Amino acid sequence: MYRQVRELEIAGYANVLKATMLPVVVPPVFRLKTDPQRIFLPPYSFNAGLLCNATEVDAEEMAALEAAGELTLFEQPFPAQPGFELWIDQSFAHHYEPRSQADQTLLSIARGSIQQAQAALRENNLEEAERLSTVALSADDRLVEPLAVKAAIR
Repeated sequence: MYRQVRELEIAGYANVLKATMLPVVVPPVFRLKTDPQRIFLPPYSFNAGLLCNATEVDAEEMAALEAAGELTLFEQPFPAQPGFELWIDQSFAHHYEPRSQADQTLLSIARGSIQQAQAALRENNLEEAERLSTVALSADDRLVEPLAVKAAIR
């Protein structure tokens, strides 16, 4: 199954998040603009502006998944764009922006959290250092500095 991303809108995301998991990139739940009863769930991939190999469900199945706590749905769907990333910030607000911009924003959040975690560690505020290093890892799991903070706490 292949769909042009521009034919879709974002109805929500396929994760139910706790505050300790934020900020984080989430996989969108898509629906067809011309037929909102057709919903597309992860896992899927993207290729040249196409959504590829998504699992298709109907609105009833989507409602059951939301009730089971497997999906978070938005009050108002919005248009999907190729090359964009959906992420959730620490106040549970969603952001949908070009992937490069999302990566840059999340890296900035991670670096700020690392600096704060290191300061908390120097002040022997271990609980805050742990929390902030977790924020940094959630924002960008490629960084090693948050792991170093966690190791120093142990």
